[in-house]
Formats: sequence, structure tokens, C-alpha cells
Amino acid sequence: MDKLVRSVKQKYPQVCKVEVFSDGPSSQFKNKFAAHFLHKLRKSVDLTWHYFATSHGKGAVDGIGGTVKRDVWNAFSTRKVAAVGDAESFAKVATRLCKGVKVTFVSSKEIDAHAKSIDLERCFCSAPVIHGITKFHGLKPINNGLIRCHLYSWQSTGVDKGVSNDQESDVSDDPVNSGEQGKESDEENEGSEDESEDKSEDESEENDNESENESDEEMEDASEDESEEESDNENEQQSEDECEDESEEERENEKAEKSASVHSPVQIPVQVESYYAVKYEKKYYIGRALAFEHSKDFVKFKFLHTLGADKFDWPKTDEIEVVHISRVFYGPVSLQDRCPFTLPRQYVREIGKIYSAVRKQRKVLCK
Repeated sequence: MDKLVRSVKQKYPQVCKVEVFSDGPSSQFKNKFAAHFLHKLRKSVDLTWHYFATSHGKGAVDGIGGTVKRDVWNAFSTRKVAAVGDAESFAKVATRLCKGVKVTFVSSKEIDAHAKSIDLERCFCSAPVIHGITKFHGLKPINNGLIRCHLYSWQSTGVDKGVSNDQESDVSDDPVNSGEQGKESDEENEGSEDESEDKSEDESEENDNESENESDEEMEDASEDESEEESDNENEQQSEDECEDESEEERENEKAEKSASVHSPVQIPVQVESYYAVKYEKKYYIGRALAFEHSKDFVKFKFLHTLGADKFDWPKTDEIEVVHISRVFYGPVSLQDRCPFTLPRQYVREIGKIYSAVRKQRKVLCK
């Protein structure tokens, strides 16, 4: 920054005041170290640092920097320049490509040497804390090591902060604004008296509102009691309906268990080329008996895939498996249509009930 200010002074000797604009990240520009460093820059020129609002930090410099980087990258990607491996080579290529932009290279040795010459480490160590720096958008170094902080960059009134933090005061750069501040303080005092009167009126209104709220709460309690009674009646009705549904389900399960006992796996005679329902651990499958294996106790089945509640079709790859005859719990079944096959809905419901009944019997036996 100091090198930039000196280069501007060399090119334009008549410059006596510099206004700096940047974004306000606390890790780079808006902190006590950068604020205290402004006193070093103030020795050569009158300087004020302005910060953009949060998320509004883009400016002309971002467009210039983006243009320079894009031109260097395009030249490198098209092999018009050699490899750009460091900041110095980047500055040389950018200077050659971007004639309208002045690119200045600053080496790390120059930075270290200049930091020692201005005793930068001591400057940072002695930097005082500036309370509330995040809310300010303008900093200007003044005498006695103080920083004049502005809430907005265009404000003529600021708060002096720095070495004498305990003696912070509002300072105005013109007498007109200072007079206006006196008027504002008188108006504030008058406003406080009006506020006290308004508070007393508000308190009386609050008391009236409280009494109204109490009556409203009593009405709400009565309505809640009525709603609770209605909900209790509804719950009783629902419980009665559930009991009736449960009794109907129990009857259906009993029928299914009876049919399951009738269609026990041992009693079902399996015929080759007929379709049967075969039970597995979590579901059942419809399959065609192909042949008996080893003895009459094992049957080779070719199984269908389900396409819906009552639709079945052959899979792309044949699923053939040898199962024990005890797994066959229903059949034979007659399928309608072809590819896909259709099983009448009454048979689907009956097979499902029998399968669930068979599973229940198995769980009881396992216990």
C-alpha cells in the first residue's frame, strides 16, 4: 500500500488526499492492525479508508483483476507464453498483454525490508483495540494516534478511537452539523418526556387488555371442555367400530385357518404342469411344477414374477428351484390370459389369507 501511494505521488505530485475503497473482511482490512497502520501512511498523504457494505465489496478493481487473470490464462492455455510459475513471471506476462493496466510486482524481500524500515512489527504490537470496528465504514487517522471512525463514509461526524479509548467523543468537522447535533439532543429530551406519557397510557391500555384476555381465556376453557367431551364420544365410537372390525377380522382369520388346515402342504397332491402357490420366509410365489426330484417329497418349480396384484409373467431369466412339497400350500390354480397371466381376484385374496394363517401357525409351533 505504501508503495502504491508513493507511485501515485511521483506521477501526480499535486495529489494531497487519497480516498481508499475496499471490502471489509476482518482478516485483511477491517481490524485494529490495518487501522493503526494508517498512521504510517498518513505521514506522506492525507488518507481515508472506506469500506463497502457486507456482500457489496465488488468494484472496478475486481473487473480489472479478472481481466488480467483471464488474459494471462488464455495466453498460457494456447501456449503463447511460457509456463507462469510464480508472481514475478505472472507480472511480466500481464504487463506485456495488458497495455492499459499498470502491473507492479512486489517481491517478498521488498516487503520484509520495508516492514523493518517502518518497524511494522512494533506498529502491530502497539495497535489498540477499536471496539465496534465491524459496524464502521470509514476510518481516518488523526493526531495523537487516534482514528476517526464513521458509521457511513459520507458522514462528517465520527467517533475518535485509538490510544485514548477511554475518552471517546463524537467530533464534527463543520460547525453547522455540530449545531444540529445540539438541536437533536434537545429534541431527544423532549421525546423522552413524550415517551413517559405514552408509557403511562400504554400501561392503562395493557390492564384493560389483560381483563379482556382473562374473559377470553374463560370462554376458551369452556369451549375446550366441550371439544374434549365431543372427542371422548368420538373415541368411544371409534373403539366400538374397531371392536367390530377386529371381530370381523377374527372371523376371516378363523376361516383362513380352517382353509389352511384343509389346504395343508401334506394333503395337496402336486401334478406336473399345474400351477401352485409356494411359501417362502417373507412372501409366496406362483410356480409351475415341472417334475419330481429324487422322490415324491421334492418338486422342481419354475416361478412367475408378479407384475401387480393379479398379474404374473415369466422373468427374462428362468427361475427354477427344487423345493420340498411341504412348501406348497395352495393349488392347483388356473391362470387366465397369457403373457402376462391373470389370476382372479378372489383367488388372490384367498391365497393371501391362507398364507398369513400358515405363517401364524408356524410362529405358534416355533414358540
